[in-house]
Amino acid sequence: MNDQKTTQKILREVFCWLQFQKRMGLEYLPNDNKLRALLHSEDLHKAASAPPAQHSRAAMPQTTKQPQISEAPAQSGKIPLFEYNDFNELQSAIAACPGCEAADTRRPVPTKPIQKPQVLVVTDAIDYEEELAGGYLTGPAMELLEKMLKAINIHMNQVYLTGLFKCRTGTKPKRMDVERCARFLVAEIGLLKPQAILSFTPLLSLPLLGKTASLSHLRGKTHLICINDHEMTLFFTHSPKTILKTAANTQKTLKLETWKDLQTLQETLKKTMGNA
Repeated sequence: MNDQKTTQKILREVFCWLQFQKRMGLEYLPNDNKLRALLHSEDLHKAASAPPAQHSRAAMPQTTKQPQISEAPAQSGKIPLFEYNDFNELQSAIAACPGCEAADTRRPVPTKPIQKPQVLVVTDAIDYEEELAGGYLTGPAMELLEKMLKAINIHMNQVYLTGLFKCRTGTKPKRMDVERCARFLVAEIGLLKPQAILSFTPLLSLPLLGKTASLSHLRGKTHLICINDHEMTLFFTHSPKTILKTAANTQKTLKLETWKDLQTLQETLKKTMGNA
């Protein structure tokens, strides 16, 4: 009897986990007919309808679907650097990139380097308006970002704004697409050496942390990374675009969570400056 209850509990947890992944936009399921049959069986649905085990954090509803990729094994050690002599050489390499299946157009959004930025901000997927404007985050989203950073005494002249994807993506990026584009971002980080990185996309966890995870699992934590012998702290939070597109009753929650993440970023920067 105990074995049966344990089995049902495990199956219920697996089912709930897969349902959570599906809500986050991940539609991948192992190609195993027996597993598929089990997951769609009536017994499993009955088990899943029982009161679930308590978790420390509930999944936040998302109104915009982030690109997702399949799970990757965790890695450790320093992040490999794709070296370029200077920023101009890097920009030339981005312009010469042949593109990938995920790229809807081959019009990379340009960026301007600044000397040792305090924060390097990585945006989520580029939309049509941003591509036309030739800049990461535009209009109300940029205004909200400026307000967010100003609230923790960071001005835009201390910020380098870039994206994990350099072109607008028209399809769901695959692992190879993320890794190909991330090499340019890693090179940017290696050249600019920011004090901290603020990411609006959970996909950045693959190239910088060696694993994939949802935003809800990456938020609220500080992630120490090292590129080209330069250590810095990586933070994840909600994108201004996501906040603005979220319904009013949920938007307040997202803003509160973002504010807590920004406060953690501010405290970390204070410690970094104090140890300098």
